[in-house]
Parts: sequence; C-alpha cells; structure tokens
Amino acid sequence: MITVPLNDQGMKDMEFDSDHSIHVQEIKLNEQQFHKLYETGIFDSLNRLCNVIIDDFESEVIPYKNLLHAQKEIKNVFGNNEMNEVSLLLQLIDLAILKQTGIYFYF
Repeated sequence: MITVPLNDQGMKDMEFDSDHSIHVQEIKLNEQQFHKLYETGIFDSLNRLCNVIIDDFESEVIPYKNLLHAQKEIKNVFGNNEMNEVSLLLQLIDLAILKQTGIYFYF
C-alpha cells in the first residue's frame, strides 16, 4: 500500500496506524503490481535519493522535505514510462508535495 496524508489529521492517523482514514489517499498494489513497479528500478532510485529502504516486507516514509528532489529525479528517469503503476506513484508524489505531507510505503 502507498499512502499520502492529505492534512495534519491524516499525518496523525498515519502515526497511530488508523485504518480507513478519510484524511489519506491510498492505493493498494497487488503482488503483481508491486513486482512490476519494483522491476522498473523506481524503488531503488527512491531508496538512493531519499536514504530509505522501500522493499518487500518493509514500511517506509519519505517526508515532504525529500519529495521535491525525488519528484524531479523520478520524472526525469521514469517520466516516459507508460506503466499505470509508475503513473500512480508519480501522482501520489505530486499529491504529497501539494499537501506538504509525505508518502508512506507499506509492503
């Protein structure tokens, strides 16, 4: 699952692991979607850029302060990728920047 808090309440909900919060936007990837996205190398790029470990069986967050740099790099490297999963991830990154929150990964 990839989740973006939409406001301060969404950030609190993420902190306390509140399920089904109306203050977050999330996408749930099935195993096939996760592996398709993983095989693009996009998670490796985010791991390197943001000093995180996005991987199977990991939970990770990229805070707002790291998202602008990540967005630029990801759009430069993966912007022409027409996979739906890449497009969804970029949309969530854009949303997290717009809301000035962060993006949470739970796999």
